[in-house]
Amino acid sequence: MLAAIAAAGGLVLAAGGAWWARRGSWRRPEDTRRMRAGSVWLVVPVATVTAGAIGASAPAVWVPAGVLYAVGGVVAGWIDLDVHRLPNKVLAVTGAGAGIAAVLAAAVGGRWDALAWSAGGAVGLGLVYVVMVVLGSTGLGDVKLAFVSGMVLGLQGWQVVVRGAAAGILVAGLVAAGLLITRRATRSDHLAFGPAIVAGAVVALCVG
Repeated sequence: MLAAIAAAGGLVLAAGGAWWARRGSWRRPEDTRRMRAGSVWLVVPVATVTAGAIGASAPAVWVPAGVLYAVGGVVAGWIDLDVHRLPNKVLAVTGAGAGIAAVLAAAVGGRWDALAWSAGGAVGLGLVYVVMVVLGSTGLGDVKLAFVSGMVLGLQGWQVVVRGAAAGILVAGLVAAGLLITRRATRSDHLAFGPAIVAGAVVALCVG
């Protein structure tokens, strides 16, 4: 039942997110588009399935925060694939929504300790990506997404934060290797890291 409710909520939120992204108000004149405009609607089924998976496997008290993160993450991921940029507006709304849901859940369930782990996860995962920015492998948008991801992952404990970070880097590495092998990219090409961060976080939320 919880999985069905989570999927339904994800469907509604994702439809709204796809409609907003389709309008393109986040675009800049210098952007190079890589995705077809109509492909934005793929956000809806992907986010719906992801939300349902979180509802079926994550602790019930943290499902609302997970669903909000999943939908916002999928929308942000599509935009990153399209223009290789993660809009601040999407990250801010996603982080605020998931944060409010987490605080409300903690208040109802008396799980204030989880908020401390959440804050630690946000700072910790954010710092990991700050280091990666210094090394030149990611951008500041990835740092902000990692901060939001760590916040949601931390609700389930530090182990889930570590798993999410490792899974995201693994997904990115596998995608990069696949593109190099098939010669669809070179070592000098910039790849969108956002979808990998979200994918890793979702996997960690589902198995945490």
